[in-house]
Amino acid sequence: MRVRVFPPPLPGFRPAKLRNSPLGEVRRYHMRAVYWLLPWPQAAKRILAGLVWPLIAFYKAAFIHAPRCGPWVARNYGIPLWRQVLAQVKIAVTAQMLPQHYYLFELYRPEMQHRYHEYLVRNETKDGVFSILKWDGKRGYIFRDKVIFAEECARAGIRHAPILARFKDGAVAFLAPGGLPRQNLFAKLFNGKGGKGAERWDWNGTQYVAQDGRSFSEEALLAHYSARSAAGKGDMILQPHLVNHPAYEGLANGVLSTVRVMTCLDENMKGEVITSAMRLAVVPGKVVDNFHAGGIGANVDLATGALGPASNMGLKGDSIWHHQHPVTGAQISGWRVPHWEEVKAMAREAHEKIGDRIVIGWDIAVLPDGPCLIEGNGRTSVDLVQRARRAPLGETRLPALMAFHLKRMYPVWQEKRRAQA
Repeated sequence: MRVRVFPPPLPGFRPAKLRNSPLGEVRRYHMRAVYWLLPWPQAAKRILAGLVWPLIAFYKAAFIHAPRCGPWVARNYGIPLWRQVLAQVKIAVTAQMLPQHYYLFELYRPEMQHRYHEYLVRNETKDGVFSILKWDGKRGYIFRDKVIFAEECARAGIRHAPILARFKDGAVAFLAPGGLPRQNLFAKLFNGKGGKGAERWDWNGTQYVAQDGRSFSEEALLAHYSARSAAGKGDMILQPHLVNHPAYEGLANGVLSTVRVMTCLDENMKGEVITSAMRLAVVPGKVVDNFHAGGIGANVDLATGALGPASNMGLKGDSIWHHQHPVTGAQISGWRVPHWEEVKAMAREAHEKIGDRIVIGWDIAVLPDGPCLIEGNGRTSVDLVQRARRAPLGETRLPALMAFHLKRMYPVWQEKRRAQA
């Protein structure tokens, strides 16, 4: 079933102690947003989705996720497959989770088996209340346009990864003054996610050379990506290939590593750092550190910048946490992000100067001379940071801040919905 908000929230299953908490308030606003002010056909479709969701959840649990991840959990935690299936259906029905969240958030761990209601999930955030928690100022949403994002950073005086060229509809839509620099370059999709379509080009003194051996002059490289954008493969951009701080040696596996820093505006409209995770590449040949490209992530202690152990999403049959890098053997646990206070300060400054959402996830690299802002994510994922911290965002300040802003912003959003209806 293709339903925009799926699975839909089902009322009456949340623990009483959470119903009157900030987390409960956030979910009540989500419930209103999902069901209120809807034309009857859409409301009926969502009600039907709620009725069939337990059957879909059982199918996914019993025939997809338990066969893939269940044997490892059974061996290490003594939980038989049938109990794992029932647990997945339970969280799917009572907590609006997807069955795979049972493994992603390690809800089979004894200390987490009764805390699943404290986790925030995509359905209620990225596909839910984040649509209400838009900045209520006059500026437009800048995170979808990487060229505009770079221009906003430049105007605000925030160090960022510049855009050298953009390719659209078979042509060069933007080219930096002076053309492409004679240095290593990095190409990615204009609206790409998870590092899809990313390529690295190394300057050998006369041409740009790809990892697969292709080589182009500047004119040929511009023509190559122009043609690619005309072939329906998506708009592309070129940026300088940035290099990690020397302290990353052995951890980054030859790829630029980024710290995901989640910030939220506080009660005084100042950026507050909520949580953070470091992403590290492990797959040879990959040019990005994204989870979806096979990378691993580690929680970053907000006070010290020290890393915890790192893991992938835990959906490939095991849930191994690495204290050393699985390829290079470099120490992960306890390693400290250089310039950590500057990284946090950059995230707070960016939110206050260019942020147009209440909750934003910033991707920040640490270069040899300090932090550099790579991207902003206005509909940031909550899975990555909760997986890395091995604990729910419900225990942070985020629900209280979201509830504060929802209270003041929901009436405006509601009136807009009424007007559109």
